[in-house]
Amino acid sequence: MNPIIISAGLGVATHIITSIGFTALLNTASSITNTSQNVYKILQTMSSSDAEITKEISQLDFEATIKVLNELIKKIELDENDAALSECVQSLRDIIFKIEGELNKIHKILEYNNDIWFMKKFRKYDCLDSLNKLKTYKKILDSRMKLMKEITKIERCMNKN
Repeated sequence: MNPIIISAGLGVATHIITSIGFTALLNTASSITNTSQNVYKILQTMSSSDAEITKEISQLDFEATIKVLNELIKKIELDENDAALSECVQSLRDIIFKIEGELNKIHKILEYNNDIWFMKKFRKYDCLDSLNKLKTYKKILDSRMKLMKEITKIERCMNKN
């Protein structure tokens, strides 16, 4: 085997893998935006439902937090060689997916209750588990956003040098 061919082959393979990784990073950032739109829609439709539950959810301030996150991601210069930022963006996407899932569960419970008229005002919802998960997810989302901000600060300092 010719070492030059092997070396060139590895360079091409590395470039292909890096390009795939970069495309995945861009897709991840894009999916955060798409999932965020779903979260906004769910929050808007839930606002006309049970006042107590929607009050608890609105206190978590998901809409504003996720809007800020989307704007931050738009301003970040995504770099195919930045594994730390890539992991951070993927972890943000994962927690937003979980938030969306719990909001969907609550939304379905509220819709079901609105569809059943008998004793509607006296029925209680079984959303405590989902509300507790949302509170935990909010803390995780906040810590991951903080981590992303720290990573971008470090990268700016490294790029200046």
